[in-house]
Amino acid sequence: MKPWVLIATGISLASPAEAQIAGSISVESDYRYRSRSLSSGHPVVTANLDYDDNSGFFIDGSITGVLSGERPGVLGVQGNIGYATRLSSKLSIDVGVLRSQYMPSYAGDRAAHYTELYLGLTRRRVSSRVYFSPDYFHSGISTLYGEIEGVIEPATDWHLTAHVGGLVYLSRPAPYGNRRDQHDWRLGVSRQLGAFEVHLNLSGGGPGSDYYGGEPRGRTALVVGATRSF
Repeated sequence: MKPWVLIATGISLASPAEAQIAGSISVESDYRYRSRSLSSGHPVVTANLDYDDNSGFFIDGSITGVLSGERPGVLGVQGNIGYATRLSSKLSIDVGVLRSQYMPSYAGDRAAHYTELYLGLTRRRVSSRVYFSPDYFHSGISTLYGEIEGVIEPATDWHLTAHVGGLVYLSRPAPYGNRRDQHDWRLGVSRQLGAFEVHLNLSGGGPGSDYYGGEPRGRTALVVGATRSF
């Protein structure tokens, strides 16, 4: 479960509720992850299914497909399992394991994956998480990633979000020893329209450029999208 979802829904601060299953389908103009495009700048569609138990246990999975370009098709799948609970009326904690797998056509002509263990804290409308990965897109590369996210509701059905994050390489075996630590940021606005949500995100990061389509690309990008929840 994404940090901003924990914040926006107040799941960790609300009173106990019945277990529930929810899903969504999203269409976005690009699939960006920590300020880099994983869809080579092409639009994507993502189907997501969540299960939240009243004990605090949650599990969710998603599959993403690329809609255009030279090789449209499945981009990757992601699974997340964890546990969230309140520490007080204002503070909650969540822990979990995240696994992502990307197909060769959008991962440098080879399958790529990573596993992350995470620990998060949420206080009112601010959430922070720390992630550890022993295999960040390459076997033998371990990383630590920290992020802070916040959300405000300036008017009914409107949300403004902000995110900052930083990635530190703990091990960089050859030939990846020249990789530099990274940072990223994102600002977003969304509007709820019944079962639909429309959103716009501006994101960026550094140092260095993104790279796809045979040439370097800027890290700053504007992504628009819509989500249908059910």
